[in-house]
Amino acid sequence: MDVGWNRTAVIWGAQDRESGILYLYSEHYRAHDEPHIHVEAIKQRGSWIPGVVDPAARGRSQRDGTQLLELYKKAGLDLEPAVNAVEAGIFACEQLMYGGRLKVFTSLSNWYSEDSMRGFVPGALGKAFRAVP
Repeated sequence: MDVGWNRTAVIWGAQDRESGILYLYSEHYRAHDEPHIHVEAIKQRGSWIPGVVDPAARGRSQRDGTQLLELYKKAGLDLEPAVNAVEAGIFACEQLMYGGRLKVFTSLSNWYSEDSMRGFVPGALGKAFRAVP
């Protein structure tokens, strides 16, 4: 979960433990909404699903000074701070993509849009290739 006033983004995934394939199957992507709007959208996909949130969410909300992570947890979301090792995360994603172990549903238009901004060009379901300059 990446929270913010300009955009709050959440992606849902499930991993097949036998094959190691990670399936990204749903997304929430909204801007300029209060946390309770995001909480309701997230809970609709399964309030029992645990998640991680960008550690920057520990910062203060501009609107009322409430710590966003605590606000979301008090609203019933099962969240923990994510490990914010950016380069290691990019490497892990690249390994999944190039190994054919990341499958992304084509309905995740915002994921594909964000992904292409990071230098990846989406191909067929589960395939991504480094853009050629």
